[in-house]
Amino acid sequence: MHILLISLLVLALVVGLVSVVILPRPWQRAVVLLLVGWSVILIARFVTDVAKKEVAVMNRCSNIIPTGELWSIVRRDVESGQYEQAKSHLLLITDKWENVGPMSYSYTAGDLLREIESVHQNSEQKSAPNAR
Repeated sequence: MHILLISLLVLALVVGLVSVVILPRPWQRAVVLLLVGWSVILIARFVTDVAKKEVAVMNRCSNIIPTGELWSIVRRDVESGQYEQAKSHLLLITDKWENVGPMSYSYTAGDLLREIESVHQNSEQKSAPNAR
């Protein structure tokens, strides 16, 4: 269906550009140029929508794959009895989760995972000197 629509719009674009050259009156040319502009806008919108979907698919692995790791970190903290750390990780995940999205400009679950791991490493480094 989309291919047929795009084919018709491209055909209308070509016919419109030829008509602009052939038509004798300026108002006829103006009307055809408006129709050609409309078809260009529709083609550009279709191409943009397809590109957005492709970007979302490419960024899928940066959101879907780390999600299991995020929840396994919280589960591991709960199982080891570190409830405060699990609570802080869970708060961080829920606070940032609304910003996670599939588009290239949005925050990813991978970014969130790296942030939690860096917080976890920093807390381990702070507790290590105290153990000595």
